[in-house]
Amino acid sequence: MSTTPAQWNLLSKEMIDCLNEKFANRFEFKQISGRYNDISLTLKLEIAEINENGKVESAIERDFQEYARFYGLQLTDLGRTFTSNGKRYKISGCKPRNIRYPILGTRVPDGKRFKFTVDTVCRGLIRQS
Repeated sequence: MSTTPAQWNLLSKEMIDCLNEKFANRFEFKQISGRYNDISLTLKLEIAEINENGKVESAIERDFQEYARFYGLQLTDLGRTFTSNGKRYKISGCKPRNIRYPILGTRVPDGKRFKFTVDTVCRGLIRQS
């Protein structure tokens, strides 16, 4: 029996929902990426601890708060939307070890994560103002 891509996508969503329900007050689970073929599924998950305030702060958010000024951005830019190539993205964090594309953004319509140059994000924020 082979499983279709739609079935794998549904299964992965149900698994994440189940984990989030079981550990609702302690951890949040997000699917970062996944690979599948007709007989197996491999998922990459991000598991973040929920703090006392009920907020999840991921490593990429913490890195953004630490390095934002280095990139010419403000701490308040985390979560702001910007435009790149006609599409809207939300700043979701940074990976300072990635010298060329250190800023991470999430595409607004579908939540898919992308990496950007600092210049691309700064230009996109200016156009939004």
